[in-house]
Amino acid sequence: MSVADPYANLIPEARYRAVYLRYEKGKPYGQERWFAWFQITEHGEFFGLNLVRFYNVPRRPYLARTHNLFHDYVAATGSRPPAKGLTPDFLKGCEVLVEVTHVRNRIVGRRRIEQPEDCWYSKIDGIVRLTAGSPAMPRCAR
Repeated sequence: MSVADPYANLIPEARYRAVYLRYEKGKPYGQERWFAWFQITEHGEFFGLNLVRFYNVPRRPYLARTHNLFHDYVAATGSRPPAKGLTPDFLKGCEVLVEVTHVRNRIVGRRRIEQPEDCWYSKIDGIVRLTAGSPAMPRCAR
């Protein structure tokens, strides 16, 4: 299992403890996204493996209740996110319990195309709860 290539991973679907590393901004297929990178900290076969969590970049300054970042903030802190300026960086220095799932399909237009098994990879489906650390409270611009 290569730690250097996070897209070449396929680990069992389960819950793992992971630490937040960083986030990057990208524009795959024309839609802006944030890629939040986590590293598994549980000792075992997958220790040190990097996994990604995808977020759509909000179009408005506030997060909708249906946004994945909104759900992850509530799971990690137990409270609602601030009105403005939230990025995945609020998890800096935190260890969280994450739910890992497999990506088996590729969406083309409105169709889902099943990919061959050697093209599957694992990604983080969501944050379950905070296990260590204290999330940073983002500053609101005035």
